[in-house]
Amino acid sequence: MPPTPTTHYRTASPETWSLIRGAYLSGLSAPTVGARFGAA
Repeated sequence: MPPTPTTHYRTASPETWSLIRGAYLSGLSAPTVGARFGAA
């Protein structure tokens, strides 16, 4: 069986998640938003 990839999660404040959500809902792609806010 192949090894399972490891997923690394980063924590962010509620204010940061609000900014991330707004940027994503404005039409930016998830990878772009994640890179911009350091969440990806």
